[in-house]
This record gives sequence, structure tokens and C-alpha cells, in this order.
Amino acid sequence: MTASLILACCAVLLAAPQDPIQVPSQGPRPHRSLKAFQPMLGQWVGRGVAYDGPGGSAMEWTATLVVERILDGHGVREHLVVDLGEVLPGGYRSTTFYAFDPQAGHLVSFACDNRKGVSRSVATWTGATLLTATLGENQGKLAIERGTFTFEGGKGRMKVLSMVDTHEGFVMIDGTFEPFGGERRVARDAGSDSARPRGELAKLTSSLGVSRLQGSVITEPGKAAITMSAIERSDLFPGGLALITVVENEPEPGMPVYKEYRMTSWNTMRKCYDILWMDNMGFSGSMQGWLQDKAYVVVDSGTYRGKPYAQRTTTIIGAKGPAFVTSDRLLGVAPGMRVLEGRYAQIK
Repeated sequence: MTASLILACCAVLLAAPQDPIQVPSQGPRPHRSLKAFQPMLGQWVGRGVAYDGPGGSAMEWTATLVVERILDGHGVREHLVVDLGEVLPGGYRSTTFYAFDPQAGHLVSFACDNRKGVSRSVATWTGATLLTATLGENQGKLAIERGTFTFEGGKGRMKVLSMVDTHEGFVMIDGTFEPFGGERRVARDAGSDSARPRGELAKLTSSLGVSRLQGSVITEPGKAAITMSAIERSDLFPGGLALITVVENEPEPGMPVYKEYRMTSWNTMRKCYDILWMDNMGFSGSMQGWLQDKAYVVVDSGTYRGKPYAQRTTTIIGAKGPAFVTSDRLLGVAPGMRVLEGRYAQIK
């Protein structure tokens, strides 16, 4: 449970009428910019070449790509599995989520893979081309990637340019995709080395599995606490470098259903956990987390209803996983306040 669910919960409750019977069962409409993904939807098969550095030898690959709308149309999910044969045992797998970030005012993409972990990119459509720009890391060094995916004539063309550290930029990936309408096919599974979390992520192992969070949320000073319940499902992504968590509320009758996707990985350059999330209410964002003794502390900041906010969510982790959570918020110039208290119960 992090600030993302609290933020969305507050938004729904503050916008809802006082009479529970009148509360709308549907959330807000998806942003119009997400319509541009329509030509990209479906299943694709691709092939091309990849390079591991400037002047490197070409490595041939084949791939499957599945793109679908999720989160009631507020997100687009892309599953990519690439087979490079014996050149890269286990292959390459990534899951990318696209959404509109209302605070930034543009499209963003959140991706995790079995080689580098989690990354956040700026995204935009230029005509028939989806353009993404990523500032991140590669083996502990500063890296910049620019990706283009062009859809014309029922086919797709992918190209990724990479710059790492002080090296000159080079074409890292170049390939084409064609739609595939038969039974879903998947290139060789990239999950052979995903049995255990790697590095600092191993310290969050107890968070894996399914748990129920029950507690109370306070939306504004002076308001009565409102009970809430949510189910969190956390799985290890292939490669052991990221966790993917799905959060779903257990709504009272007439209240909207809330669903969130969240990615967590360790940022070796910033020495913290990166948490990227998006939901079916049109919200998305990024947070940072740290472990202190048995407490997992997540910090979030931004704007809410036109006012700046900062929020700290503290989860006490027990031997069997998350046990107790509190969240405190500063909003505008008002004094800080406790907005959430809750307890976890492990389901499996």
C-alpha cells in the first residue's frame, strides 16, 4: 500500500456526492492521447538485428509482441519476448505500460525487463511513430535511449538508439514487425533465471504473494475516517530485478472499482527503490523508497487539486511480509496529517 492508492481514494471520495446511492460506479474517461495507440494493438511477430555496442557484430533475433488496453482504457500494456538464440541464454523479456501523466501533461511509459530492471520514459506520438526517450542506467553507468516504433501499412518498424557513459551513440535494435492473427505464440521464455530476486530487491522478498490491507483513510482535516480494503498481489518479474504488484480495492456497494499496476526495482545510482505506478482513475507517477530496520519508507510528492503535496508511507515488514502501514501527508501550507492506518493479512 503506497501513496498512489490513497491519492486515488481521496480523489474519488472528494468528488462523490454525499448520498452513497448516487456515487458513480465508473471512473473518469481516459485521456484522448491514448487513442493514438489503436494501430499498435494486437499480436505481432518480428525479426531484426541487435548490437551490443558501436561497431559490434549484428545479432539476429525473433520476437513476439502483444499490445492491449488495460485499466479501463487508462493504460496500454506491451509484452515483448525476444529470442537471440545462444547469444543471450534465456532471451530478453519486457513489460511496458503507457499512460497519460496528468501532472507532467504528457504520455509516459513504465517498463521493466529481465536485464536492467525498471525505467521511466517520456513518450509521444509523432504522426504514425511512437517516440520514447529514457534517461537511466546501464550496469551502473548513465545511459540514454531513444526508441521509435512506426506503424504504417499494417506493419511496424522498431529502432532503438543508445548512448552509454561517454561512448558515441549507436543503433542497438533495428527490426520489423507484422501482425499475427493465429493462436498466441511466444518466443523462448526469458524466465529461466527468475527464481530469486537479485541484489537489494531480495530484501523485499517477504512482500511476494497475496495480502489483504484493511484500514481507514482520512481525506481532509476534520473529516471522519472512511474504512477501506484492498488486495495486493506481488510477483517477481523474470530476471529477478523487479516486482510487479497489482492492487485492487474491495469497494463498498456503488463505489468505483480501483485497480493499479506498480513496478518496484533498486536504483543503483540513486541508492533507493524506484516505484512506478498507474491506475484506472487516470493517475500515474513515481516514488522512491528506502529500508530502515524493519520499516519500508516510501516518499511521494507532486500536486493534488492544484496544491503541492509531500507524502511519507511507512510499512512495517514482519517475518511473513507487510504487517502495518501508516501514511502522513503535507498538503499546501496546511499542517501535516495522518491520512491512512491499516493492517495487512497474508492470504497466500
